[in-house]
Amino acid sequence: MIDRYLEDLKDNLKSCLSKFSSHNRKVEVELSAWYQESQSYRLARNEVIQPQTEKSVRISARVISEKKTGIAVTNSILTEDILSAIETAYDLSKSQKPRVEAGLPEKPHKHFSQIEAEGPLFNIAKNFERINDWLLFAKEARVFLSGKFQISRQALIVVNTKDTETVHIFPLIKIEFIAERDEISGFGSYISHQFEPFIIMNELERAVSKASHYGKVV
Repeated sequence: MIDRYLEDLKDNLKSCLSKFSSHNRKVEVELSAWYQESQSYRLARNEVIQPQTEKSVRISARVISEKKTGIAVTNSILTEDILSAIETAYDLSKSQKPRVEAGLPEKPHKHFSQIEAEGPLFNIAKNFERINDWLLFAKEARVFLSGKFQISRQALIVVNTKDTETVHIFPLIKIEFIAERDEISGFGSYISHQFEPFIIMNELERAVSKASHYGKVV
């Protein structure tokens, strides 16, 4: 189910399309919005830096006029800034060479998809519990552990003047391990839509094993 913020964002994009198209009926326009809400933890030699929470939106305007395409981008969700991006893309299209294949699909397309996270993503207590387990493993192996642990909720919204309307919502987990002993380092990484503890631990063990195998005891 789409939440109110994303629903309002989608409605605003559709409103911008209508306002621009009312004056430029022969122009095709597509707006794509990437939304990300993330919580990041950094590890620095067995120490945890307090998490940072960020939200960002990036909106791309693609305008096709007489088989010529222009693209412009804005990081603002304000109506005037989105309309300005469309105008910029329209102006840029005028200087491009026409391409036969340029154009939006004629058939309207409406689609919604969502990958549900297994439990709350931004539970700080639970995430610190995971990190502490990793640090305990590293300390028992006598290596220093650094890296990054990022959890995010992402969404892609696409609307255009051909009545296409798509929304994709999904979680994303990214983990980077750097295990160090003396001047020897081992690396591991993980990226997925869900937490998979067994695979994550395998990556941590791989990083620790390399550093432990070649380094001296610390």
